[in-house]
Amino acid sequence: MSGTSSIRSVRAAGALVHMFVFVLVAVGVLIAPHSGRGVFDTAAGVAGALAVVLLAAGIAWWRSDRRRWAAQLRRGARGLRDVLDSPARAARLLGGSAVVTLGYTVAFTGATLTVIPHTAGLGAALVYLAALPVASLLPVPGGVGVLDTLLVAGELLDGASIVPAIVAVLLFRLITYWIVIVPGFFAYRRLTREQDPETA
Repeated sequence: MSGTSSIRSVRAAGALVHMFVFVLVAVGVLIAPHSGRGVFDTAAGVAGALAVVLLAAGIAWWRSDRRRWAAQLRRGARGLRDVLDSPARAARLLGGSAVVTLGYTVAFTGATLTVIPHTAGLGAALVYLAALPVASLLPVPGGVGVLDTLLVAGELLDGASIVPAIVAVLLFRLITYWIVIVPGFFAYRRLTREQDPETA
């Protein structure tokens, strides 16, 4: 499998896993008593979150070259199907995607519960899973500013106050984005020194 096909397969697997986790969390919100703090404690709230995700996908489809996007989807599906033919490769691909999706979801839920201890985790998880596809519509590295705003808005809709909502989002981004830059910077410096000894 070529590098381009591998990238498409990873993206397809990521989208598939994201939607699967989103559905699981949405079902959990619906069946768990008082699972959300506000809007997500109702079927209408869950339907609204799903509508936001579908709207994001629709806008992405409308704004893009639809023929090219459809071709990419077909190639991604073919690449994913090829991967699924090998149980070991499928386990690595889907397992890796699941670890990433669940890791970020748990991180945001944990940050929310840390700052707002009397809340419920499923509502926060649904906020993150609904906000991420919308943030991906704008080509901003790491979704900086865009994802943060959407997460704060989701927390507010779910019943949090403005200050705890902002603090929870900042804590989440610190853990999952900003702190990661530090070892990444030193790793990059080391690699560049190894590739170009004259700069050492």
